[in-house]
Amino acid sequence: GNRAFFSSYGDPLDVVAPGVRIFSSVLNNSYDTFSGTSMATPHVTGVAGLLLSQRPELTNTQVRALLEQSATDLGENGLDRQFGYGLVNAQAALEMATPADAVAPGPSRCIEIECGAAAALSGEPDEWQQLTTLRAVRDEVFARHPNIAWTDIYYRHQAEVFWLVMSDSTLRDNARSAIRTLNPALTALLRGQESGDVQITAAMVQQADVVINALMAQGSSSLRRDLQAEWQRLDAQRFVGSSVHDAWQQVAGEGQTIEFYLPVAAQ
Repeated sequence: GNRAFFSSYGDPLDVVAPGVRIFSSVLNNSYDTFSGTSMATPHVTGVAGLLLSQRPELTNTQVRALLEQSATDLGENGLDRQFGYGLVNAQAALEMATPADAVAPGPSRCIEIECGAAAALSGEPDEWQQLTTLRAVRDEVFARHPNIAWTDIYYRHQAEVFWLVMSDSTLRDNARSAIRTLNPALTALLRGQESGDVQITAAMVQQADVVINALMAQGSSSLRRDLQAEWQRLDAQRFVGSSVHDAWQQVAGEGQTIEFYLPVAAQ
């Protein structure tokens, strides 16, 4: 689980594999130990080959998604610059269900864009309107509370949420529906009490719950752990019938964010 001193790191990193003093075959029917990406890469390609031997119908992006989503998490929870998604795990990759095909994200890892929300709303007539509201709430409201748990979850799991939304059409549809249902409440929160208030409805909480539970069911163990702990602690159902501003004040005072700050809805 330790990173070699010569290992690469940074945003382009996807997964890691054993690469120090690896015993391998060499010329003249002999064996020797070597280190470096020349040793780590065959571990990854070997798992990819194993996946394709068992499921030859897999596409390139599906193999990539399986390798990343099944990796054993190392370092910081979720995707990070030291270990990527983690240590490639052959058994976990073989046992994981085949994901729907998806468009592979670019090397930026979606760090500079909205990812989950943009994926859910891509091509929709109200895409610009919804994303503008979400960005404004993120930058003008939630930025004032940088130490709350949901803020940490948002940035820690941003790229993974994008992958999950892109690879599952049902999750994408549910996320889009939740964003639209929550829009009046988000707009009221953004404009302040002087512009009037909006009540939190059962539909808002229910649709948020659907998205959160889907992310927990399909995401990595670290994403599932973080979402489960904070969603249970939030207990969003208690706010049904309350005004958005009253609920926000209560939850902000508890050191959390309101249920609208979903990893998918607020990206």
